Amino acid sequence: MHIIEIAVPVPLRQLFSYLHTENIDIGVRVVVPFANRQVVGVVIGSQPTTDEHAVDCLKSVTRLLDYSCLVDSTMLSLGKWLSDYYHFPIGETFTTILPNWLRKDKSQAELEALIAQKAYKLTELGRQTLAADEIKSDKQEQVLKALLNNPVNEAELLHLCAKSLLSAMKRKDLIERIHVLPEKGNHWQSCLQYSTKPTANVEQGVAIGTLNAQLNRFAISLLEGVTGSGKTEV
Repeated sequence: MHIIEIAVPVPLRQLFSYLHTENIDIGVRVVVPFANRQVVGVVIGSQPTTDEHAVDCLKSVTRLLDYSCLVDSTMLSLGKWLSDYYHFPIGETFTTILPNWLRKDKSQAELEALIAQKAYKLTELGRQTLAADEIKSDKQEQVLKALLNNPVNEAELLHLCAKSLLSAMKRKDLIERIHVLPEKGNHWQSCLQYSTKPTANVEQGVAIGTLNAQLNRFAISLLEGVTGSGKTEV
């Protein structure tokens, strides 16, 4: 058995422990019982246990929603920092920062089905027909060549031909309709742009020097200045 530490969306500043027969990866969403309801939580930690008392006292995880971590290490670190810095319940912190779909009791497979895009790929018959040069229609040949190496989204194929042609080719078993997930874009961190570090003026320099002199001891400082005077840069 494993004890799973879970951030549950309730107004309490703590994690809650549950049992599961196997280890669960950190960042996976799970459904757990809380009071008289089922809630969606995020796994924060997991460790094996042989403690019979824990096994008898703790409730079990109802089910796993994800087969891979949807909440990555960056989002986990951000959630923990926000909870500590603002003294906000960690479960409600993750509820706040996660997209609405991830807060719901829907599995990763169900969520992927919602965002999957219609696409087409070549069937074996379509590949053989193209290789044998037996296509009489130029439009059909363009579609088959477009699908030769990889599946193509339906929206892109509609630039080449009408939807009725795709349906006709599907009935002839030349192509097959499938669903594919959108390609992942660049990670948001790679899109950050850092500006040039500002240069302090004389008054800002005095303030920075005073604050630096207090780094190794407790001190309270008030930074005073009119709007636009450079307090944020300090």
